[in-house]
Amino acid sequence: MKLLTNAKTVISNSNMLKSYQKWVFHKMIGSEPKINIPYGGSVGHLRHFTEFWSVTNNIYKMTLEREQKLIEKFLEPEKIAFDIGANVGVFSCMMSYTYPEASIYSFEPVTSTFEILQSNIKDNKLDNVVCENIALSNQSGSFNFIANEHNPSQNKLSPANQTANNTLSVPTITLDSYCDQKNITELSFVKIDVEGAELLVLEGAKNMLQSKKIAALLIEVIPHAITDMGLNMNKLFDFIENVGYECRQVTDDGNIGSKIDMATAQDFKLENVLLVPQFSN
Repeated sequence: MKLLTNAKTVISNSNMLKSYQKWVFHKMIGSEPKINIPYGGSVGHLRHFTEFWSVTNNIYKMTLEREQKLIEKFLEPEKIAFDIGANVGVFSCMMSYTYPEASIYSFEPVTSTFEILQSNIKDNKLDNVVCENIALSNQSGSFNFIANEHNPSQNKLSPANQTANNTLSVPTITLDSYCDQKNITELSFVKIDVEGAELLVLEGAKNMLQSKKIAALLIEVIPHAITDMGLNMNKLFDFIENVGYECRQVTDDGNIGSKIDMATAQDFKLENVLLVPQFSN
């Protein structure tokens, strides 16, 4: 186990060195450092190396092959998908390149990160992506948000709406209200990565969920992030069950795996969990 950990550290450090060399080279020649995304597209416009490495490292760690197969399974041409917590646009690019005829809505509430998202969508000429500078939550209004300029993947709603030096007020809307406004009646695929606030987003989608208008949702379950938000795992899983969905593992080949037992839910760390209507095959 120690050797495996050391090997992972060496690989991570090697990847960081390569990324730093790439960053410095492009800055020296006055060009924009870009990060290629498997399955299509690239992202750039990152302000610091720490930000550049954060996005690069997240791509290294993401199980992109599995996620790509989920996109192919649930999203279809001329259907609609939401990328909630879009960050700089990696997942939105993947969905758009997979199905250019689909409609992708990308939500990123932090203005500085949203501007990067917009630039990346424009650079990739993704005409089927709509970028929204707003947070999805369980109420429409505003909420304090913690912005991390050097690691935008850690942008998140402030626990208990607290204020601090790096917080800013962002507009919020529920998924149900947004869909009503846009006349969206069903969603093929929803990806949620909101650093522990998943329950709030799901609560705001209660009507769509209860009426089974969302075919599948991919959410990130990080127990400590959920606890930091003042929420808890039991409430999250109880809500999911009460609206008629269930949590399923994602197999290595991107298929729907076995149901996640409520008793073992606390064991999940940095795991993508698939939500599908109960009794799905």
